[in-house]
Amino acid sequence: MRTDLSGVVLWQNFIGTAAVADSFSAVASFGGGFVLAGATSGPGPKGYGDGWLLRIDGLGNTLWSQTFGGNNVDNFYAAAIEGTGPIAFGTTTSSGDFAAWMVRTDAHGNTTCATSGTCAGLTATACLDTNPCTADLCSAAKVGCYRANLPDGSPCGSQLVCKVGICGP
Repeated sequence: MRTDLSGVVLWQNFIGTAAVADSFSAVASFGGGFVLAGATSGPGPKGYGDGWLLRIDGLGNTLWSQTFGGNNVDNFYAAAIEGTGPIAFGTTTSSGDFAAWMVRTDAHGNTTCATSGTCAGLTATACLDTNPCTADLCSAAKVGCYRANLPDGSPCGSQLVCKVGICGP
């Protein structure tokens, strides 16, 4: 949920994964959006309970979502923006002991050069355009920047909604 300075709700959006998901931290991000850090509960793609990091735009639309962790319980409790991407802080038991844990990604949620590919050299704003009805992303598989239309009906301004990637009445 996002409110203005008076507490009036500007938008609210329910974001989650196939497993139960909790967000414990949100930090303002580049391009007017936010990075959220949290955890999934229950069996997930990496194990039982994964660290969850996602980036949303200023309207609450998911730009990317990643889970991290091993075979045991892994949680993120805080996030920060450093340089060109977020850092998530939490705890893990996947190392065998209960331990502090930190994961740093590039602006597109990639953790290594092997998964970043062409995205590794891009700045956080390199893929941004001015269209509020597209998610501006980077993918090594798609060889760099690409745009994906936000769902029809997504708010894009006062009394305006997105339809096939275009903002209008």
